[in-house]
Amino acid sequence: MWGYSSWTEGKRLFFEEILDVLEWLEEQHEFVSRLRSSGGDFQVIAQLPGDINIGSVLSLETMAIAVKLGVRIGVEVFPNLPRKVPDKD
Repeated sequence: MWGYSSWTEGKRLFFEEILDVLEWLEEQHEFVSRLRSSGGDFQVIAQLPGDINIGSVLSLETMAIAVKLGVRIGVEVFPNLPRKVPDKD
C-alpha cells in the first residue's frame, strides 16, 4: 500500500489540483504501472468539507490522463472535516 496526502485551503476548483496530481503521476508512470500490474488499485481522492459550498468541473483532459494511467478518481464529503492546524516552527 502507498499513500500521499496534501492539504489545500482557499481553492475552490479542486479538480484542478487533481489534474496536477495526475500530471505528476504521469511522470511516475512506471511506478503506477507496477502497482497496478501487481494487483494494486490506484485512486486519487478529494476529501471536501461539507460545511461550505464548493464545486468544480472534471475536465476531459483530467479524465483522459486518469484513464490512460488506470487511476480512479473519488470525491468524499465530510460534514465535520477538521481544519489543518498550522505547523509550529
